[in-house]
Order: sequence, then structure tokens, then C-alpha cells
Amino acid sequence: EATNAAPAPLAAPTLSLFLAEADGLTQVAGRAVPGATVEVILDGAVIATLEPGLDGSFAAFIELPPMSAPAALWLRARKDGQTALSG
Repeated sequence: EATNAAPAPLAAPTLSLFLAEADGLTQVAGRAVPGATVEVILDGAVIATLEPGLDGSFAAFIELPPMSAPAALWLRARKDGQTALSG
């Protein structure tokens, strides 16, 4: 007999590497649920969208704009109508 159980909550993406050069070139790497879309968010604006591999890992180089003040960066994963934010 079939059940319509709710899907398990989407696991939050994790950031394992964040390396920013003085010229703004930034390397990010981490893990997320395979098949999810991962958005890199800087001060509320999506600056990159990444797709994790089958093992859940992702990595990318991103060009950040010059900044004169500290900024907040986090990740958001989306899959099957669910959303999860990095901690």
C-alpha cells in the first residue's frame, strides 16, 4: 500500500573552502545534496548558482566586486520545492 509521507527535510549546504584574492577572484567549495541547486549569496544577492556533482561536492571560481566594508556570504540549496540555508 502506498503512503504519501512528507519528504525528508533538505540538508543545509556546507562551505568547506572560501579563499578570496585581493583582485576579487574567489574560490568556493563545499557539499550539498546531489541534484540540488546551490546559490552563493552575498549580502542578500545571488552571485552564483552551482550544481553539485553526484557525490554532492561543488567548487567554483567567482568574481566578487570590490568591497569597502565586511559582507555576509551564505549558501542556499533548493531541490523539489524545498530550501535550506547554510548555517
